[in-house]
Amino acid sequence: MHGTMNENPDESEKNAYDFKKHWNSAYQKSAITNLGWYEENPAPSVELIEACKLPKEALIFNAGAGATT
Repeated sequence: MHGTMNENPDESEKNAYDFKKHWNSAYQKSAITNLGWYEENPAPSVELIEACKLPKEALIFNAGAGATT
């Protein structure tokens, strides 16, 4: 048996995939309005953020925000 107990056999496949290349290609080959995460009107996202009642200095990670307005 080699590797560590926490080693996932699928992990090497994930590490081999070039995510940066994939997403750069997605941006370059598609109009921003055709990307699944495009949001012409950001009001729903802003409303959800406001509903969290976070302090003004809170850090917010908006995953997949892409080229939203």
